[in-house]
Amino acid sequence: MIKFLSEWRMDLAKTFVSIRPWSFIMSFNVLITSYVYAYYLGYKIDLVPSILALIGVILLHGAGNWFNDYGDYLRGVDRLGTGTVVYRPHPIVEKIFTPKNLLKANITLIIVASLIGLYLAFFFERILVIPLGLAGVLAGILYSMPDKGFKYHGLGEILIFITWGVLMGLGGFYAATGSIDPRIFLVSAPLGLFITAVLFANNMRDLDHDREAGIKTLANILGIERGRIFYSSLLLGALLITVVEAGIGVLPYLSLLTLLSLPKIYDLIKLSKKPPENFDPETSKVINIYTPILVATLLIDKLFL
Repeated sequence: MIKFLSEWRMDLAKTFVSIRPWSFIMSFNVLITSYVYAYYLGYKIDLVPSILALIGVILLHGAGNWFNDYGDYLRGVDRLGTGTVVYRPHPIVEKIFTPKNLLKANITLIIVASLIGLYLAFFFERILVIPLGLAGVLAGILYSMPDKGFKYHGLGEILIFITWGVLMGLGGFYAATGSIDPRIFLVSAPLGLFITAVLFANNMRDLDHDREAGIKTLANILGIERGRIFYSSLLLGALLITVVEAGIGVLPYLSLLTLLSLPKIYDLIKLSKKPPENFDPETSKVINIYTPILVATLLIDKLFL
């Protein structure tokens, strides 16, 4: 254990970047949206459980990122010269961790997140946090499990949408309020589609490398042209759902201002013709446009209209 901790501290900056902290904003956006939507609907927001849930989700997200790197390395997907390894330090390829110690780091994050979940369940009577958290851990394992992972058989996008578009929004709403409202599924669905697009962007960029490694991502199955249609559909579909939700009263009419993210979506669709090395973090930027607008419109409608 001492050797493991020493290895982890050896290059803290590289270790931090290797966990892909830029991706945490996606989980942050889903939870903040669920909190603000609960407030918009008139639910009482409990601050401490909300903060603890956010910390727990970020830890599980980090564990999922590292387990993905672990699985991709063992599967031969992540290696020198591939897209992912080019634009950020890979924890194993860059020798920040050995495979065994990266797995230990994953387990450490999961244990800490689990302790937070147990605290929420028993001290704040949020008992459903336990099955929701277990589902999140299971999703991370199923996504990247070497050879058997959903990612390697064209099913990764489905799992990502369920995790971010269903489980995380529900979990955030429940942690903050102690209640479940089915409308949160509708509101978190567009974010789930955007985050699925981030994953698909990663796989579009790595299409040739993944084919060489012998794995079948959905991007590989669809090919570049049909893949571009699918990618565009995810981005535009998220906005279409938002428009429909505003029309039926799930969201306020002000939420139509999220259409201001259309220029970024247009740029991303153009980029998809020849995906750059940073295509996935670039795609994630649309979430950072959409979410603040949605959150702001919910608060404005609640407080002033």
